Amino acid sequence: MQPAFLPDLTVWFARNSERMTLPDEVAGLDLPGVCSALETPLWQPARGWKRSTGSVTVEETREGDGRVVRYHTEDGAEFVGRWEVGPDGDLWQTEYPVKSEADLRLAEELSEQETIEADGVAIEQAVGSVGAGVLAIELPMRPFSRLLLEMLGFGDGFFILMDAEERIRQIVARAEESYLAGVTKIADAVAAARSSHASGADADEPAFSSAYSPDNLDGSFLTPDYFRDYLMAGYASSASLLREAGLRLTVHAGGPVGSLLGLIAEAGVECVAGVCGPPQGDATIGEARAEVGEQMILWGGIPQDALLASTSEDDFNAALEQAIADADDRTIVGIADHVPEDALWSRIRECAAAFTGRQGP
Repeated sequence: MQPAFLPDLTVWFARNSERMTLPDEVAGLDLPGVCSALETPLWQPARGWKRSTGSVTVEETREGDGRVVRYHTEDGAEFVGRWEVGPDGDLWQTEYPVKSEADLRLAEELSEQETIEADGVAIEQAVGSVGAGVLAIELPMRPFSRLLLEMLGFGDGFFILMDAEERIRQIVARAEESYLAGVTKIADAVAAARSSHASGADADEPAFSSAYSPDNLDGSFLTPDYFRDYLMAGYASSASLLREAGLRLTVHAGGPVGSLLGLIAEAGVECVAGVCGPPQGDATIGEARAEVGEQMILWGGIPQDALLASTSEDDFNAALEQAIADADDRTIVGIADHVPEDALWSRIRECAAAFTGRQGP
């Protein structure tokens, strides 16, 4: 059975470690140590894949707290993407490599030449060390999500998306073939690793085994029609492959996702991470359950803002109580979509204590 409460502390831990602002109680601990102190499961996805980009070279560098990715095609052209730290502590993209319809040639070359391979070492280590905890294998971002979120963006990118519709359909179709081949290799590697670590009836079985797709679904930008046209069939195929390897396909929602929930369930996705009501989302766990039916696992319920000092104690308590009240046996309560870097440690502890029986500070 999946855990009752599972916070994604990866961004919170990384930023506070860099700034040396971890709370005294957990200063000097690694992320597993912090989760142990909270008596919560560890969420730390292992990147289970490697990507080859053929003749397109990709150079990633750090600039301050941000990152820059430069793509160089065989004819010497350069395309630049840039990320900066946003208000939630995560990296927000501020420049996109495809700035015009002509720049789609970068996406075309990548779709023709990219291949995805399983990272057998990372998968073996993850499977071998998880025990009865949470097994999370990170997948690449789905081709259409990557094209929209990392290549085109939400400004002029939408005009390119509309004006070059047939071209984009071909790009996504080619990329989906390569993607599905990669998912097959990842699923096979996980199945092999799990088989090699099985030791009879007494072997620990992970509480939650997930193939995590960081697609950042957001109904503010992704319409139901786009979902049907570019994502639905791919999710269905991937979910089936991963299920055979004992993994639940878990898709990340990065904003209001209420308009997509029914379609996500129809596609066979087994878990949606990041579900919550305002201000981050548009559907409470209870409202989402009414959309998806009884089978899908819903992960979230507590908006990020509830953990910030700008939210009153009463409003924080109300958000926590609402998430607990809405939760059923197919819910993982968590912070949607992850614990922000400026979250109050006292509130992180209170959330954890609500599920462990411990008293808050």
